[in-house]
Amino acid sequence: MHTGAVAAAHLAALAALAALAAGAAPGASAQVDVGVEELDGSVLATFTASGASLDGIIVWFEPNGATISGWAADPGWTVDAGSETVILRGNVLEDGEAVKLGIRIAGDMPQIYWSASRGGAEVQRGWLLSPEKPDEPEARPGGETGQPDAEPDEPVPAILPASEFYTVPAKPAPGYAIRLVGSGFEPVRELDLSIGGNGLGQITTDASGGFVVTRTVPDSLSGRVDFAVSDDADKTVSISIRLAEGSLGSRTGGGLDVDPLEATYKRGDRISVSGTTSPLNALVLGIYGPGGEVVSFKTMTSIYNGSWSMPDGIVIPLDAPLGEYTATIDDGEQTAEVKWVVETSKVITLKPIRTIFQPGDAIVFNGTATPGVGIDVILQDPGGAELALDSWTVGPDGLVSWQFATDPTSRKGTYTLIASQGAEREFVYAGLGTVVERPTLISLDKANYLSTETPNIVIAGTPGDGVVILVLDDSDLVVHRGNATLQQDGLAMYGLDIGKFSSGVYTAIVQSGTVQDNQEFGVGLSTSSSILEITVRADRNPGDTVRVTGTANGNVVLTIALIDPGGNAVQTVETLVDKTGMLNEQRLRIPLDAESGVWTVKATSGPNSDVVELLVVEKADDGLSVRVDDSRGKPTIIISGVVQEYVTVTISEGGAHVVEPQRAYVTSTGTGHLPWNIVVPGTYTITVEAGSESASYTYVYVR
Repeated sequence: MHTGAVAAAHLAALAALAALAAGAAPGASAQVDVGVEELDGSVLATFTASGASLDGIIVWFEPNGATISGWAADPGWTVDAGSETVILRGNVLEDGEAVKLGIRIAGDMPQIYWSASRGGAEVQRGWLLSPEKPDEPEARPGGETGQPDAEPDEPVPAILPASEFYTVPAKPAPGYAIRLVGSGFEPVRELDLSIGGNGLGQITTDASGGFVVTRTVPDSLSGRVDFAVSDDADKTVSISIRLAEGSLGSRTGGGLDVDPLEATYKRGDRISVSGTTSPLNALVLGIYGPGGEVVSFKTMTSIYNGSWSMPDGIVIPLDAPLGEYTATIDDGEQTAEVKWVVETSKVITLKPIRTIFQPGDAIVFNGTATPGVGIDVILQDPGGAELALDSWTVGPDGLVSWQFATDPTSRKGTYTLIASQGAEREFVYAGLGTVVERPTLISLDKANYLSTETPNIVIAGTPGDGVVILVLDDSDLVVHRGNATLQQDGLAMYGLDIGKFSSGVYTAIVQSGTVQDNQEFGVGLSTSSSILEITVRADRNPGDTVRVTGTANGNVVLTIALIDPGGNAVQTVETLVDKTGMLNEQRLRIPLDAESGVWTVKATSGPNSDVVELLVVEKADDGLSVRVDDSRGKPTIIISGVVQEYVTVTISEGGAHVVEPQRAYVTSTGTGHLPWNIVVPGTYTITVEAGSESASYTYVYVR
């Protein structure tokens, strides 16, 4: 047997299921022969058409802890299987033909029902298996059952020694509908039903000798009454029940109604579905997704006044597809429908003004965000390196506009803007010189978590892609592995269970094919370090990365702020120090429009802090200049101020040349690049000469 997929239960199937649960009368004559065999938690059923053709068979049981763990069916049939239902469709059983269906049950064997249909109309139904099913009657001469030989003129009893029935609910009330459920009777026989001496019509048993019917307790009855079933051989089986007393609330009419819902919901919201129908009526609720796929279906029963509701409601998963959802409620006689839309919970909406820019253009993003709240933006180049960072408070109109100037030598590819307001993040893509190819990115909502929290990982990439999520500990051992599928908005939300993680620094990795991204996070890290010392490079230009190194206690979280000459914190990040106690933070960046002067970097951990200064100098617009760009890890010497000319570059330390003079060519764009394979930490002076002009730059290298 193979495991069944979630049931794609169509309305006709649900209607048939609800009709049976509500006690609709079966057909007057048998048209299905059913054979059943039970072996080691599995049930093998053979359905044979007799007297008419069949095109649908449903097998199900009510929820009681058991689930369907696998199934197998004869070829040629479409099988829709869920945790409590198997549906055969898409084929026809002609008179005399049979189909076999095997079901494996996990848990205690439940009471199993079946229903056969033709053209959407039920033909016959009954029990497939009951935990208390009586032994099969022995064959007797001249007959088909184990009943003793009767005189030709005497009716054969329909009530057997094992015949029994019960009511739902167990304590009925006058004037209210109840269900009567019977088993162990002679198959396909008519019985007379009475309550308190009041005749309530006939019951016809099914092919397995059972019945499920709905009747109303007469208003005139009270106290203890007898519920009796009799056959035409004057045999009777009865139960005595004391009826419920007093008012049980007002009763509604028999119509099926659904209470109104909100038009839109967001992921994580809870939806309460409720309404009214006939008292003590069985209902089936089916929920369908934006593409018509079955999300789930549930059964429930209305109470004495006819009201019904889902006890726990519906919680929209964080990874639920966006779009319109439909819930159908079927009570066996009527079907009601209610719809709602699951929409994005985004508070930030940004788009590039065009999808493809050319080198030398300004990449411009426009959109909206929450008014009056600070917003942080980071621009990454096609290789994932951070090119620019900016922060500001969104104005009262909520409008956002941000741009980044490229030059003719800028790298072609997909540029990613990551915008955030608090825990909300938005990923926006723009192509430079080419079409957008979405990278796979990972982002966590904060740096450090308690073990009782659940980190919400946001994964961004190409809609529909499947991704693998790995988590490594500080020894690079895999401690978690999971999967997710990116939804139509290119995002997936993944809740990570860290309840069993020990204190330390971990790395979350997302993989899609050969592409991956990672981000560190902490679990149970200390927020106070008694040891705290940081260093930065002495001078920077606008747009440069500020690399912060230093030492602290192991497994702590620090807050690092970049502060302008006016004392304003223009960027603040939380950073992690692993068990080695070594700090290496490279996310701080001098804004592109930074004013010249003395800036500071402040690291804080609990009551302790350390502050260092750096000098920010504006880039000269004219004349020969030189600087070092180490934003991509490997330092590169950048020369500007001349055009189409060779320059001489000398690198010295303490007055001694450490690299022989080299020639570098400055292109027609006014920029020259010279890679520097530096390996020894120290303070270096880079001098550039072009004719009579010269420029120098001091660079501190920390490995």
